[in-house]
Amino acid sequence: MPLKIRCPHCLRVLVAANETAGLTKLCPACKQTFNVPIPPRVVREPAPSQPPQHRCPRCANELAPAVTYCPICHTDLQTGRRLPWRRRLRLMGGRFWAIAGSAVVGLALLALVATQVYVILTRPAAPPFRPAVPPELPAAELAERLLGAATPAERAAAVQALGGVELRAAPAVAAALATSLGSAAEDAQLRRNQIAAIDLLARHGGAYPELTDEWLELLRRCDRPPEMMNAALRARALLGDASAADELATAWREALRRRLLLDAVARAGRLDEQPGTRLALHRTQRDLARCAEGLRALGAEEGSTIYDRLVEAYWGSWNWLGQRRGERLADALFDLVRPAESSLQFKPEDVRQPRDVMKTIAARASPATRAAAGLILEQRGPQYKTLCRTIGDTLGVLLNECDATDQQRLAWTIGRLRGQPFGVAVREHPLDITEDQLVLALRWARPSSPVAVKRPYPQPPALAYRAITTARLLERDLLAEMRRGWAEARRALDRWQAGGLGATPRVHELLHPGQRRPNYPALAAALVIIADSGDESVRQQLELWREAADQPAWVRALAYTVLGSLDARRGRWDSGWPAGLDLGGPQPLDSGMPGWDAFGRVLAAGGPSMLERLRSTGSASLTPDAIAKLLEAARAAAARTAPA
Repeated sequence: MPLKIRCPHCLRVLVAANETAGLTKLCPACKQTFNVPIPPRVVREPAPSQPPQHRCPRCANELAPAVTYCPICHTDLQTGRRLPWRRRLRLMGGRFWAIAGSAVVGLALLALVATQVYVILTRPAAPPFRPAVPPELPAAELAERLLGAATPAERAAAVQALGGVELRAAPAVAAALATSLGSAAEDAQLRRNQIAAIDLLARHGGAYPELTDEWLELLRRCDRPPEMMNAALRARALLGDASAADELATAWREALRRRLLLDAVARAGRLDEQPGTRLALHRTQRDLARCAEGLRALGAEEGSTIYDRLVEAYWGSWNWLGQRRGERLADALFDLVRPAESSLQFKPEDVRQPRDVMKTIAARASPATRAAAGLILEQRGPQYKTLCRTIGDTLGVLLNECDATDQQRLAWTIGRLRGQPFGVAVREHPLDITEDQLVLALRWARPSSPVAVKRPYPQPPALAYRAITTARLLERDLLAEMRRGWAEARRALDRWQAGGLGATPRVHELLHPGQRRPNYPALAAALVIIADSGDESVRQQLELWREAADQPAWVRALAYTVLGSLDARRGRWDSGWPAGLDLGGPQPLDSGMPGWDAFGRVLAAGGPSMLERLRSTGSASLTPDAIAKLLEAARAAAARTAPA
């Protein structure tokens, strides 16, 4: 029972436990100490006797009564000897091993540091740095060896000897080249040696800015023969000589014309695999690549108009052999304005650079050059429809300011870029634009301004006789019949396939993606013709028709199926057909506009692999009934075209 006591200092009543009787305590109120009084009835009992203590004879550690060994010193209590060392190791705790491991690691680190300090202190001092003096280079001897080579093998050996030291030997090569130009000898081997020296100067001219003017003057002396002049023009361009731009652009155009001519002759004579033809094609391609390298260097300078001068040649290139409307020149220009493929880094601006170059030309050059830039962009970049229409609108503003010939070119170009020719007839050539069509174009461009047709207006040539092949006449008649309606288009398509006309340039025009209101019967027939001929050149246009959201679903599905037909011919399903094939409902197909027949012809052109893929893979958007109708139409089309 607790005790009630009173503090002798502050007289506060406190409560204390029985066990505190007789002990000194602190008053919680006044913080003074006092002895707790012992009540008379509390009697302290003696503490119980402690059992006898059991201790280790070796370390005197207190032990439990039942243990047989000391856990501290591992002494056997029966024998008085320590336990065997293996048993003592097993009895060691984790703390012991942690301490022991830390000690070992610390000793190892200490030993390593001591070793390194010893090595550093005992290492002999390094000798003072003396830059290595490069061995004396026999630059003059190597340059004379290159310019004096008598055979191609000697020239190759001289070039190999210069490998690795070209930069240091460039001034000596320039001096040897200047000496050789003063020689009166006309030797083919000497000219090739000089071209090799010019190429070396082009590679390392930037390392000697103090010699640039001297080398440019030397290169201007290399004006014959044409092969050496082209190499010198390239080297001048790489050294930053803008005065070489016109000559280099002319050399590039001439090399391209030779390339196109040789291509046309090789195809016409089936000489593609002849060694002589292949060598000539290789040389013209090499000359073209050399000029292109120099043109890229000049075109990279800010404010350069070198590409404008090349685009000016577009209209004059229509009479070049091997192209109809400058399409080969457009291809070459697009490849030219792309950055050189010198790294593996993909930069989006590199992909858009041809577009940006043509856009810049269309905003600052002469009217005819602007029109040419728009047509080149329309031919090579059909995905830039919005930009082409913008360029067409800009050309409309310039119509009143042009002469008669440029007015024809601009009116024809605007119709191409906007997909809406002026007048009823579609003209094949700008000179075929009539005065009535030009008046319509001027009124469209400036509705509130007076029409200003320049005089004298050149009239289209009136031919008394015209030689046209029967195939061309048949093509013209069938294309006109395809535009009359669905039934006429199917009959014309049968005659087209029977005549073996294939995918002609006029068929490619029917697939132009810039059309806002295409003639659907003619478009469907053109898609079938492309699938039947396996023409891969219009694959990009087919991709655009496949994604044309403003067109009916069957148009997108038919273009997608033509892509699948082209894939079936190659055995590689890049388009993924028929995944995602959507016919947009059976009503247009059941009504015959376009009908199941067009899809059947395309499937038949793809062959058995295409039909098997349709059966096995199918599409989530196709019902079993639609798949059955497609297969039936394909069998019917294959039966019509099968040989008797």
